[in-house]
Amino acid sequence: MAVYRVIMSRVRDADGYAAFTKVASAALARHGGEVVARHDGESDRILVQRFPNAAAVRAHYCDPELQAALDANAGSFTRDVIVREYDS
Repeated sequence: MAVYRVIMSRVRDADGYAAFTKVASAALARHGGEVVARHDGESDRILVQRFPNAAAVRAHYCDPELQAALDANAGSFTRDVIVREYDS
């Protein structure tokens, strides 16, 4: 069952956010995720990701490199995250 994650970010520091997204994108690929939609506003970003299953979403979030990037760039952005399973 596919799992979708919607991330709504408010960017405060574009350089810090860019550093985070570089690491997050690599982790996304490692865990079988893909970006299916995005909106890049001036200070707001919306990202829709699809994962093959819930275990892949958890593995992505718990990825040590991703967690280190979140810590290193704390304060660069805030985000709200929604995760939903979808049975086609």
